[in-house]
Parts: sequence; structure tokens; C-alpha cells
Amino acid sequence: MVTVCRSLLALDGLLWLEVGDAGRQALSLPASWSQVSTGMRCFVYRSEKRAEAYVYLREQDAFDLLPEAVRASLWPLTFALSFELGPERRLARVDAEVVRANLAQDGFHVQLPPQIFHLPDNRPAHAG
Repeated sequence: MVTVCRSLLALDGLLWLEVGDAGRQALSLPASWSQVSTGMRCFVYRSEKRAEAYVYLREQDAFDLLPEAVRASLWPLTFALSFELGPERRLARVDAEVVRANLAQDGFHVQLPPQIFHLPDNRPAHAG
């Protein structure tokens, strides 16, 4: 018997098949297969106003999720990239789990440039 799969989705950490009128059925995978990613798609925008500032959104072009003060301080924003932000994903300057939590709760995450602290030069002047 052949069953036609209408859709395939990840839900509650399992892979589910939607088959005809039978509803959803859990898909049994061989142990050698890796676990299904429970990531989320995110869309990253670069601020044209502030160097090295980025906004991550859970929906493409969903700028209405941003508070007005954030939008005003970083606008205009230019699309940079989109990617799947799963638990295994590492980001260069920010904790990926914090980004995922902010996207899930607020719909956005703001990444500002790292602060650079200049220490005063307290060395005595060279007497020559």
C-alpha cells in the first residue's frame, strides 16, 4: 500500500507526516539519522545609521514589531541575510539562545556593536 504524504512538519521535537484524511502520524526514523532541528527562520537587517548594528526579526520585513525608539535610532534598515537559527547554531557576537528567546517572545533582537574602552595612557612622558 502506498500512502501519499500531504505535508511534513516538525512538532514537539518529532517529525510528523500529514497523510490524507488519516491526520498526522509520527514518522519513525533510523537511529543513525540526526535529530530534527527545532530552529526558527530569522531575518537580519543592517542599520544604515549606526555602524555594526543589526536587527533580527522573526518575520521578514516585520518592522512594526520594533518599538518606535529602536526603529528611529537605527532606521533605515537594509536586509542582510536570513538563516535557520537552531539550537546548534553559533553566532559570532551574541548568544544564539538569547536571540532565539527574544525572537520567540518579542519578535525581534537588536545587536549593537561591541563597546571599546580606551584606557588612559598613564606612562610618564619620555624625557629625551
